[in-house]
Amino acid sequence: MKKLKDINEMKFTKNGFALLRSFLDETSCDLIRSEIEATINSGVSGACIRPNNTLHLLQFDHEIIRIVFGKPERLKKLKKQVAAKDLRWISGYISSKEPFSPPLWWHQDWWCWNHEISFRKDAAQVALLIYMQSTTLKNGALRIIPSSHHSHHHLNKFRDERNSQENEYELDHPLMSASPDQFSPSIQKGDAIVIDYRLLHGTEGNQSAFRRDCIILNFTPNWVCLPQEIKSHLAGHMCQPKNITQFSSKDCSYFNLLPEFSGEKKIMTVSLFPSD
Repeated sequence: MKKLKDINEMKFTKNGFALLRSFLDETSCDLIRSEIEATINSGVSGACIRPNNTLHLLQFDHEIIRIVFGKPERLKKLKKQVAAKDLRWISGYISSKEPFSPPLWWHQDWWCWNHEISFRKDAAQVALLIYMQSTTLKNGALRIIPSSHHSHHHLNKFRDERNSQENEYELDHPLMSASPDQFSPSIQKGDAIVIDYRLLHGTEGNQSAFRRDCIILNFTPNWVCLPQEIKSHLAGHMCQPKNITQFSSKDCSYFNLLPEFSGEKKIMTVSLFPSD
């Protein structure tokens, strides 16, 4: 397993992730945790339940989004880490890992491996994970394989369509097991980690009696550089506002995070698995 000192010396583009310590202050974390409870208990958040992890959709006008984006210095920190020239927000989720739940298998979030943009050096899309409590190997910590976004990894040969379905791997399956080149960062309450969408990652099992929550916010670092078909697909995400005119730069300081697209609408064929 790689040491933290070695990881911190790597840059985001090479390593595929970066740690953002104390991304949220204590007060913001507590406010968000209250909103998480309210959202989950409401039963109307569009939950996506998959084995060992539950996702609750966050729309652009959700209070959690307002809290996170309410301080401009947070976005500046994110932009610096990923060298963003035209940062745009695509989607958001509450990610909950229930008590005594097994690991989440090794997977990649990138969704169009059949497109040439997949093999560019820079990330077309990134995920920002913000943790609401400290995580350890015992309560569902994130685990990642540094630099796996730029090369084929042996774990890919074990992946199949069950990665995106409701089926579950056995606990002794390679995709559920530790990998010798994995890294599990030590995360404190309010810390965040940003990862390239192509990076292999998963979670440890949650062996505790408490739910582990984090907020996932997905971005494109350089919207203006994306191909039109990618822009069209992302602009149609269900988390995006149905009517963008309800927001304005006057009333919303982070309005410019919304992606702009006026071309022909096109939904691309999703391809979740890189070829050999």
